[in-house]
Amino acid sequence: MLCCLKSLIKEKKLYSNDYKDYSEVCFKEFGDRVKHWITFNEPWTFCSVGYASGTFPPARCSSWEEGKCNVGDSGREPYTACHYQMLAHAETVRLYKEKYQVSNELFTQLQ
Repeated sequence: MLCCLKSLIKEKKLYSNDYKDYSEVCFKEFGDRVKHWITFNEPWTFCSVGYASGTFPPARCSSWEEGKCNVGDSGREPYTACHYQMLAHAETVRLYKEKYQVSNELFTQLQ
């Protein structure tokens, strides 16, 4: 079990980095045309109905849940998914603030 958990954590950390890399491509390619950015839409919904009840993809939940899933753990996976989703969000926000956000001082000078 510990081996699988370590593998999952490594995989999710890679996911956070992959998401940050994807976001950087978006910032570079569309930053001159996009005024407001969002990282994840409805993160709680993604975690609860995707990993707790299993009613939406990826449809993972415990067998006793209403989604009647074949795989998953409704007691742990929603928290794990949300944890790494928020890490990816935080890394993306940090990237944006450090490299792409126009400062108020610069914005004032441009007016």
